[in-house]
Amino acid sequence: MKPLDIWRLKVFYEVAREGNTSKAAERLNMTQSAVSRAIITLEQRMKTKLFERVKGMRLTAQGERLYVFAEKIVLVTDNIEKHFFEGEEIHGNIKISALPYIATDWLIPNLKEFLKLYPNLTLQIFPLGEEIHDISDYDVAIRSFIPHQPHLIQELLFTLKVCFFAHPDYLHEFGVPQKPKDLDNHRIVIYKERYYTQYGNSILTLGKGAHEKPRKPYIQIDSLHGMMQCALNGYGIIEAPDLTSIVETQLVEILTDIPKPIAPMYFIFHEERKKSRVIKQLLQHLSNCTK
Repeated sequence: MKPLDIWRLKVFYEVAREGNTSKAAERLNMTQSAVSRAIITLEQRMKTKLFERVKGMRLTAQGERLYVFAEKIVLVTDNIEKHFFEGEEIHGNIKISALPYIATDWLIPNLKEFLKLYPNLTLQIFPLGEEIHDISDYDVAIRSFIPHQPHLIQELLFTLKVCFFAHPDYLHEFGVPQKPKDLDNHRIVIYKERYYTQYGNSILTLGKGAHEKPRKPYIQIDSLHGMMQCALNGYGIIEAPDLTSIVETQLVEILTDIPKPIAPMYFIFHEERKKSRVIKQLLQHLSNCTK
């Protein structure tokens, strides 16, 4: 059998990940017909069917076997390219994924001096939710710790404290809660219904017994900035991290004497990139920003 082309393995890998040829073509910057031809050629080379073409592209048993090897090969070749092209000068493009509010409220304000130091470097920033654990498409992730991933290097960057905030106008109308139980008589603005994490929505159960029902939110919104705007407009109380963009608004912190949840944030990258100069320099710069 002739040697397999690495680029066809990459096409196979992307089709398997996306589950269809159109999305894979978009990611690879190819036409859909070119992707289909590459898959057909690969199946001919392998002398086996790799996909079931029903409602998208679903891997066969042989396809699943190949995917295990293709994933390793694609990651290794991508890293070889990145190491080779980085060279001695820091340049090129780096992809950073981060929790949405970390990306907009912490990361972007802290990148200005770094980009001045390395003018030939370009960045792509992708705000991603806490539920996304696969960071293989990115050079770096800034988020909470990802468990059970020994191939990832996860360096602690900083720790957020989660606090409760409301606007003075709201507190004037509804009163200032003095203890957690008082929240039963207040309007609560939350991030998502039934979205409980180390930094969100504990306000629904704070001060309640194990068998008591959670409080019902007054407003639910899928955005930290949306929550902040709700609070600034006097709609209710929010639970949010103590980022500068929130602390320095007109919002008032309440229930200051109770223990607060904390949210450690990590700088995460694949162990195969541990010698990357650009990742080392970015980690050092962002670590300095937290001191």
